[in-house]
Amino acid sequence: MAEVGAVYDLTPLARTPNDIIGRDDDTVRPAAPKASNKWLTASVVDNAATVICSIFEEAQRRDPTHQRTWVALVDGAKHQIDCIQAEARARHVNVTIVCDFIHVLEYLSAPRGAVPYPPPSGERLEECLWV
Repeated sequence: MAEVGAVYDLTPLARTPNDIIGRDDDTVRPAAPKASNKWLTASVVDNAATVICSIFEEAQRRDPTHQRTWVALVDGAKHQIDCIQAEARARHVNVTIVCDFIHVLEYLSAPRGAVPYPPPSGERLEECLWV
């Protein structure tokens, strides 16, 4: 399985659900916030813990005094969440973890023990936080 991570800067923008989803009418929606100073890493060799550690190292380099808001987006895999929480504890930083609802929903919509869309990575349902 490939492990992918990114670190970037983003100025938060308060938006309503309608700003994000919108409607089919001619209502003009505000532009979504734009990421800047993007840094990306990926590996099919290194495990999740190693890749997550490198992500935290980059974030720590950018924000050594932890003044920024740190957010991690995961697909619901418990081992990734455990790695993120371990790195956050070790670095004494608060990290908000956001689970990708659509990815998790795929697991929930499948019959117990079934893989909804068999991932070529070999990921199993019991690795998912929500099962």
